[in-house]
Amino acid sequence: MAEKDHREKTVGIYVHIPFCERKCGYCGFLSFDDKDHEEKDRYVGGLLGEIQTIAHTLKDIPVKVDTIFIGGGTPTAIDGEKIGLVVEKIRGSFDVPADSEVTVEANPGLLMKETLDIYRDSGINRLSLGVQSFNDRVLENIGRIHDPGDVYESLEMCEKAGFDNVNIDLMFGLPGQDMDIWKDSLERAVETGVPHISYYSLQLEEGTSFYDLYKKRELELPDDGTERDMYHKGREFLKGHGYMNYEISNAALKGYECRHNLKYWDFEDFIGIGLGAHSFFDGCRYHNTCDFNKYIIANQNGRLPISDEKIRKENMKDQMSTYAFTALRKAAGIDTEKFKERFGIDFFRAFPDVENEMEAYITKGSLIAENGRICLTEKGIDVSNEIMGIFL
Repeated sequence: MAEKDHREKTVGIYVHIPFCERKCGYCGFLSFDDKDHEEKDRYVGGLLGEIQTIAHTLKDIPVKVDTIFIGGGTPTAIDGEKIGLVVEKIRGSFDVPADSEVTVEANPGLLMKETLDIYRDSGINRLSLGVQSFNDRVLENIGRIHDPGDVYESLEMCEKAGFDNVNIDLMFGLPGQDMDIWKDSLERAVETGVPHISYYSLQLEEGTSFYDLYKKRELELPDDGTERDMYHKGREFLKGHGYMNYEISNAALKGYECRHNLKYWDFEDFIGIGLGAHSFFDGCRYHNTCDFNKYIIANQNGRLPISDEKIRKENMKDQMSTYAFTALRKAAGIDTEKFKERFGIDFFRAFPDVENEMEAYITKGSLIAENGRICLTEKGIDVSNEIMGIFL
């Protein structure tokens, strides 16, 4: 994984918990809703083993972990003590500063006071709630197991447990959702006072029941124009209430941006732990096996559970392209001076063929290039993949 190196590496760690109470119809993530307690316990043992093996592999590199993100799946589908054990194992294996951001995803309706107390005691200081909607009918349509009342109850418990850094996930473009329902969810989310709100469009992914229903024309969704209007209404509404749209799908009150997710968009190192988890470390990309039993066996034998696919070492051109692609997701866009500091080459020398293409988007009002920054405009967000593609 890494050769002997005395440079300190500051990384984020992502931990995947692949269990759910019930898998939602739209979910394309690697997760299961049919695992029993014994299998969950085996999996947590695998996580602890993998953390130990990674720490041993990186023993010659000083590694500081300043963000931890435990996602899924649904981390609250396993006992809070188990999550606490995982966090404590990471803290005991790496240098984790006291001010590190430690996030756990949770489902409203599954949180309990005892669980939150365990989270707090283990050093978890940020929660991300998968709310998706404040409308009963929409929640039922997408297969969520909570209702709006559960959301308010969970948020009240979070506050009493001392969590002031809480994110709410919302989704738009959902079956049975119109603009009025979407506006109502935005209003309710803001009224809760949470400092971070993520807002995602429904993505139809192969292998999900929603994808199959859509192909059979049995899933009624808002049309493309309405879906785009919902997105821009969300940005406008959140901005009007003091939230900075610091990334295409994320808004926060000042100082509450998600530090872990910024690592992905700032092209920083991160290590993925758990089934199917992806990593980017020292210029290499790789991911863990997606086979549950292979994952457990590898960790029992003290081997890294990396997929049979080769670890991919990105060349300089790949790294520069990925840097530009991911930076454009942020409101701050591409900082050409930082680009030069990182790669030792002027931005437009690195991409000699993009100036004319960029100029066309600037003329259309989709892109801004000034004061050493290249950023998408509101209009440009709707064709962001197209613009990002010119750097690949």
